[in-house]
Amino acid sequence: MKAQTLLAIAITALGLAACGSGGGGSPIDNGRNGPNPNSPINPNDPNPGGGNPPPPPANQRTGKAITLSSNGYQRISEQALSFTQQNFGVLKVDGQELNIIPPNMSAGGLLNMQARNTARVGQVMTQSSYGYVREGTNAQGYMFSQGIVTSANDMPTSGTFNYSGYAVHAPVSNQTNAQIATGAANFNVNFGNRTISGTLTPNNTAVVLDNGIINGNSFSGTANSGAKFSGHFYGGHADEMGGTYYKQGEYTGAFGTRKTTP
Repeated sequence: MKAQTLLAIAITALGLAACGSGGGGSPIDNGRNGPNPNSPINPNDPNPGGGNPPPPPANQRTGKAITLSSNGYQRISEQALSFTQQNFGVLKVDGQELNIIPPNMSAGGLLNMQARNTARVGQVMTQSSYGYVREGTNAQGYMFSQGIVTSANDMPTSGTFNYSGYAVHAPVSNQTNAQIATGAANFNVNFGNRTISGTLTPNNTAVVLDNGIINGNSFSGTANSGAKFSGHFYGGHADEMGGTYYKQGEYTGAFGTRKTTP
């Protein structure tokens, strides 16, 4: 009896050793042992090996969206936009994904499409996008600027440059879904003094945004008129620049510009 018992124990031990050696059969992966350290790494996997996710890349998508009411473009709130993917042709806000340029359409410059049930006024540039979008007759709209923010190492530290582009402007109105205005946007940026100022001309009416201060790859300021504005530099070497602005009870807007020669 004792011999039979010892023989059974020996057979069991041999079976366990065979399983542990990884010989003939394939072990069942039930996920309890975690990732296999010997497995090849997929270069497209954003989190190889599991564990804590990697830090976001330096060229992070960044920006801001201001929520506006449909009845008069009253400023309701604002929120930061921050994503690691580089698809700045889509505005992701409040659980929605809104195409800035509608499908099957192309716009090399400033798009201005305004209807009762939808609105797309803005531009998708090389490294950023800006404008106003609304989807639905009585829906809230969003004034925004977003893009691939310039890394700290690529930000200029000296020199004065001009930035030129367009502004999208929503004056406060008693009318539901009133027309969004557009106009030129011109800024003067002094990277040595870290100052920024500009003038927007929606409907040929000047909106001056002065007293801006540059902080890293972003900027903000309160103009003499009381208007508040903020934004970011986008792309390599701050090639593009955009932001949003508002004056409570009067207007809200967004702008996008490109660096030009001094």
